[in-house]
Amino acid sequence: MIKEKIDKINPFPLALILLVIFTLLPLVTYNFTTAPGDMAEYINNPLRVINGELPYRDFWLLFPPGEVFLPALIYRLFGLNINILLVFSLIISAFVGMFSFFLGRAIFQDNYFASILAIIVYFNGITQYEGYTYIHMYFLLLLISAYFFMNYIRNNGAVIKLFMAGIFLGFAFIFSIYEVGAASLAFFIITFIHSKHDRKPFDQWIKTIAVFGSGILAVVGLASLSLSEIWQPMIREIAIKSLLHGTAMNLPYFHDSIAYLGQIIEGIKGVWVNGSIYYMIIIFARVADFIRITISYLLPFLLLGISIWYLVGKRLRKSDKVIVLFFLLWGMFTFPKALGRSDITHLVSSITPLFFLLIFFLQKNFEKREENKTFHRKYITYGLIVTTLFLLIKVPMFLLSTGIALAGSHYEVRTEYGTLLFFNESEAINVNNVISYINKYTDERDYIFVTPWMAPPFYALTNRKNPTYYDSLIDLVAQPSDEKQIKICYDLLKKNTKQIIHFPIWGFGKGQNFLNTCPILQKCIEDEYELKEKYGNYWIYVQKSDVRKSIMLPKNRTGQ
Repeated sequence: MIKEKIDKINPFPLALILLVIFTLLPLVTYNFTTAPGDMAEYINNPLRVINGELPYRDFWLLFPPGEVFLPALIYRLFGLNINILLVFSLIISAFVGMFSFFLGRAIFQDNYFASILAIIVYFNGITQYEGYTYIHMYFLLLLISAYFFMNYIRNNGAVIKLFMAGIFLGFAFIFSIYEVGAASLAFFIITFIHSKHDRKPFDQWIKTIAVFGSGILAVVGLASLSLSEIWQPMIREIAIKSLLHGTAMNLPYFHDSIAYLGQIIEGIKGVWVNGSIYYMIIIFARVADFIRITISYLLPFLLLGISIWYLVGKRLRKSDKVIVLFFLLWGMFTFPKALGRSDITHLVSSITPLFFLLIFFLQKNFEKREENKTFHRKYITYGLIVTTLFLLIKVPMFLLSTGIALAGSHYEVRTEYGTLLFFNESEAINVNNVISYINKYTDERDYIFVTPWMAPPFYALTNRKNPTYYDSLIDLVAQPSDEKQIKICYDLLKKNTKQIIHFPIWGFGKGQNFLNTCPILQKCIEDEYELKEKYGNYWIYVQKSDVRKSIMLPKNRTGQ
């Protein structure tokens, strides 16, 4: 059998093979992107660190500081080149896949099921959020932490493994707070349950928690000391304001499934009208995506039911029940965030740990397939197999989409600081025109300002500086503020901003657009800057000749 042959392979070479595959597959199209939105902020913000600025104090950031400090380190080591940063992030995503294999093997003691798990995590899990070139460092650190934790739980190993789990969990907090906090809660609960199963006295459990917690506190404490200058605003931004922010809120739970259903209907209309094979391929691809995404939406509920069925019965050993409960709690504690922002990119932080649970149940049912004579056991076994197969559909779909991307036309946006390839020719022409205008009429390190959140990373592509607190104005469009608009206008003029790349009606629908939410700033731009060029959705405003050199603001506004 294939399974027996795979199980005989040394796990380390197998892990390296997976790492190479996970690196090379997306590498061929890694820069086929306009890099807008969150990706643009991820690329732009580290440049501000390079320029001596700090997050929360000098520029807006809703995530812990690792989000910008690690990419800034990459810029420091290799120079300002966005392609190097994107490749580095792609490698981090590949390591997410590889360490999913290692963690799976620590649980399953089996190469075959660990490999299936790694493939499902890589192609359906956390790396879906912004793609493989967005930084997924916090989840990689969680996987490494869970690896040490599972080795401690599985083998009742030395507490040094628990301490190492705490160390990596502490590092994960530097990149994410709520997702890591949810996972941490699962870690602590399982530590207590494991101690109860082993009949350890209460004081021994306290010592175990102390060892685990000391690893976390060692990292978080040292990081806090080094960030003392920005500690208070950092906590306010990442722990409070981040919860209040979001443009994808109040979506129906099956939002992405509904979207794919609409695309399937459009494809059917295309076949009916044109009879084109292109539309037939689109229908096939969208049906596959619809099934896969719908399964992802259903997975938390399906696995919750199966887990309860196993946990209350006598079908698992106590040590296996601890593993089931660990991954169930990790996924469920993260799940509430997905209910507020119900697109698949927010759901993956919950369902990725649940994939471990899916394959764990699949393995248990596969091993006892001869005993699964009852209707319930057969129903669960077939359900797990079908679910796994549909999730694996993403692999050929990924290869198909990569082939289509390579075969299709793509248009280059190139500067000395990186190269992106666009699928839309007019968009590439417009972006190149904007970059040419910036390079022609400003010098490096001059101040420019970009308002649209959907814009490419113009700052990093041209090595220009941002005069304001914001990389883009998504925060003001989502949460209007007169004080913030006045402060931005003040900074634009005070720092002699040469150009503004603007599009007045950009936004998120339902009246959430720039003109409606930022009228003060719009008037400031119109009064102090002159519209010179329009390149699609990028309008270039330049300083008027009579720009004021000193700005007097109302006293109650100056300090804002």
